[in-house]
Amino acid sequence: MRIRSLKPEFWKSESMSAIDPFSRLTAIALLNASDDYGYFPANPTILRGDIFPFEDVEKVSRALAKLSEIGYIKVGTAKNAHQGKKIGKVVNFHLHQKVDHPSKRVYTDDSIEWDTPPRETLARARESLDQEQGAGSREQGLEKERNQGVQGQQREREQLSAIYGR
Repeated sequence: MRIRSLKPEFWKSESMSAIDPFSRLTAIALLNASDDYGYFPANPTILRGDIFPFEDVEKVSRALAKLSEIGYIKVGTAKNAHQGKKIGKVVNFHLHQKVDHPSKRVYTDDSIEWDTPPRETLARARESLDQEQGAGSREQGLEKERNQGVQGQQREREQLSAIYGR
């Protein structure tokens, strides 16, 4: 388990709002359970033991399926040294997390045979991520936040002026 941070955009995500609260909590928990490249054990029994020791395995399994449906994760089977293990990956992990000192890589996309999600799921996931994530650096995001804050303050002043006639 690793300490991870969560971007504010997570709470406004349309794809996340379309799933139940436990599946959203699972999405957050998978960030903790993932290695420094976004890979995690996709076995619901193992995940239950690691992140949800008091929950039903079926509940964890359903959450993984929902996260896969919306394109937040992908799941596959490891080849080579870890043959047969179910492995998952947080699809845009590198956009969600900044890792300063990454550990040694255990898995690569080539070392896993990915289950193929339906084509419309991929299209929907790409579309929602394009809208949610945006592009740019952290500094640009902070600048945008500051500008929105200033605009909000200006609107508030205008509303107060209209009310109090100042």
